[in-house]
Amino acid sequence: MMHSEEDIINLTEENKSLYGFSSFHFSGEENITNETWIREINIEVSGSHENKTRISIPQQDLICLSNDKTQKVNSWQNFSVQSIGNSTEAMFLLSKRIGWNQTKTDINKFISKDSEGNFLAVIERDNSAISLGSGLLFPVNDGLSWIGMILVHPELRRQGIANSIMEHCIEYARLKKKSKIIGLDATPMGMKVYTFLGFKESYRIWRCLADTKESMSEISPYIKPLLSFESLKEYTERRKISDKLSLLEMLYTSNEERCFKYVQENRVQGFIMSRPGRLKPYIGPLVADTDEIAHGLLKKVLEYWKDQNYRQVFIDVPRNHFKISSELDMMKQEGERLLEHSFSKSIRPVRELIRMYQCVSSEDHRSIIAGMETNKSSSEKIARWEKILTEAEKYFEETSVYMQFEKEVLIPNVYAIGGPEIS
Repeated sequence: MMHSEEDIINLTEENKSLYGFSSFHFSGEENITNETWIREINIEVSGSHENKTRISIPQQDLICLSNDKTQKVNSWQNFSVQSIGNSTEAMFLLSKRIGWNQTKTDINKFISKDSEGNFLAVIERDNSAISLGSGLLFPVNDGLSWIGMILVHPELRRQGIANSIMEHCIEYARLKKKSKIIGLDATPMGMKVYTFLGFKESYRIWRCLADTKESMSEISPYIKPLLSFESLKEYTERRKISDKLSLLEMLYTSNEERCFKYVQENRVQGFIMSRPGRLKPYIGPLVADTDEIAHGLLKKVLEYWKDQNYRQVFIDVPRNHFKISSELDMMKQEGERLLEHSFSKSIRPVRELIRMYQCVSSEDHRSIIAGMETNKSSSEKIARWEKILTEAEKYFEETSVYMQFEKEVLIPNVYAIGGPEIS
């Protein structure tokens, strides 16, 4: 593809914090022309294509990564993990680079829940901070905290950055917030990092695409706009999710017209929420008493987004709401059309997520510390983790019971989660 000079963004002090990550490279991959390096980066702008942005980087700004595996970026003296404060621009750019669906409004809401529990990994260079990765701790309720938005620039993966961010999130949750239960939704790629830090798998979730054309069928007259958040309180208590009211209210606020409830005989029997996304709208949570009610609610919200000229939406569905379509498919790997949704053929799984909780037994405690000693972690880090794991171990039984309760009681009636970044 031919590019004009106007297509090239020059790396300046003003935009270095936004695009500075593109100056990282491994030894031998430089291609210097006229004392600059023109690098092409991809930022996903829709579900089907990426916007290629060309960055002009002066030779003196190039930062070479050593191929020596012992010299990872998180061991550099000018590397640190800092509180993000109220600055969301770096986290938003990170999410765009990786192709996530959050809007700036989403991210502003997430970090507003705890101004100190949001982190940015940076390196200091020439009096400016270059953003490398991010993470946040979302307080779901007094006892449960959620780790989300763990993002690392594609150029800098496997450099220990995600691990450093995770450690800060966990330390903040355990030692400052005194959280009893800490959860997250991991990608298969990130699962190794979390397992090393004491997280255990609870159940699987599929990130799915749903076609809005399904909404062409008749909509149940029992489905009404969710005009008042108060009307959900009795239902959330009955479905034992009232401990997540703060989260639900946050998702509801400013999205009222995109949320619906199923009411029969003045009794709520299900609800669905949705919100705009950077790439596509996002549906969730969806909670209902039966498959039929859940299907009706889904059709209603798909109709809404169809009227807004969207052909597809994202929805994250717990694995138990899928069935294997045939005996032949049982012999194949899960994915694409090999799994059928329990009531909607328009829902197609495209990406797997793993629900995990930090669940640390005394044996896990010893194993994690031994692993840190094997990896030659500093005595200061080991001492800090002794405190963190001692706190985590106190709630081993409570976390185990919660994980079992969630799988056996909550999830059967949760047809879509509220989002892996905050769920």
